[in-house]
Amino acid sequence: MLGEQKSNFYTVKDLSAAEFIAAFSQYLKKNNLIERPKWADYVKTSTGILWVYLATELAPLDDDWIYVRVAALARKIYLRPRTGVNLLSHLYGQKYRVASRHPRHEHAHLKIIRWGLQQLEKQKIIKKDKKGDQLKINSRIISE
Repeated sequence: MLGEQKSNFYTVKDLSAAEFIAAFSQYLKKNNLIERPKWADYVKTSTGILWVYLATELAPLDDDWIYVRVAALARKIYLRPRTGVNLLSHLYGQKYRVASRHPRHEHAHLKIIRWGLQQLEKQKIIKKDKKGDQLKINSRIISE
């Protein structure tokens, strides 16, 4: 149309989840915004079973998995501003089944999520809301 300008401004919602998480995790790693913890080599991310033949008994095989998880946490909080640790644990959880019992939902481990949120707070990417411990992305906060 006449007079319509195309803007070069993009938000998280304009990109696919995979594109944003890959780009933001590389940004975190390249700028050393997050130092990789010692326990990242041997920690499990959840107790659930991903597929029939693959159980989450070992740490993730990708060395940069911690940066990917922190980038995914930042995206989740951007899309759902008042999100707590327990809800994130539920969202990152998966199906858990023992032998012939019915499968049930198992939450992801809280340590990784808490640590990732603390790292994002140190870098001032997110901050706690004044009402309790709810988290917000800085770009989504309306100034008073």
